[in-house]
Amino acid sequence: MRWEKACRRVGRLHHQVAVRRDAALHQVTKALATRFAVVAVENLNVAGMTRSARGTVVAPGRRVRQ
Repeated sequence: MRWEKACRRVGRLHHQVAVRRDAALHQVTKALATRFAVVAVENLNVAGMTRSARGTVVAPGRRVRQ
């Protein structure tokens, strides 16, 4: 019975965190949409950009100088 109570409590906390995240995201997007006439979104391939720069100081990754 304590296990079920703990599960309910954890579920409630996860829900509260999710609601706060949604509210914060909504506030930011609302501010951007009302403040600026044009908003551009850039889709970056972060994994591809960091993969080429892997390495150490002695042996740097590929295309590091570029």
